[in-house]
Amino acid sequence: MIEISKEEYRELAKVIQPFAIPQNILGHTYIIYALKILSKDVDAPVFEVYWEVGHLCNTTVSRCERAIRHAINVGYENCNEYGLESFKKIICTGQRPSNGMFLKTIAKSLM
Repeated sequence: MIEISKEEYRELAKVIQPFAIPQNILGHTYIIYALKILSKDVDAPVFEVYWEVGHLCNTTVSRCERAIRHAINVGYENCNEYGLESFKKIICTGQRPSNGMFLKTIAKSLM
């Protein structure tokens, strides 16, 4: 079982702040937990990360995946120029990044 301190939570929240993901949506919290899990094993399959986050937050895998996707969509649609530059570092196609691409790119940058 993974535990996250308030300090770690704040640090990870600062990392995803440029992506304009609102803190009041559930996906924000799930992304922070997913980044904490991926910081230990970046090569972990995303489905296993969803499963562990869902287990930690007492929800299903599909709800966890959907909340993260929604948070990334909201951030992508509402970001300013600085946030758009942050997204461009992750993607090459000009489209919204996939959940796995988003999470793994940020997790690798934390290492």
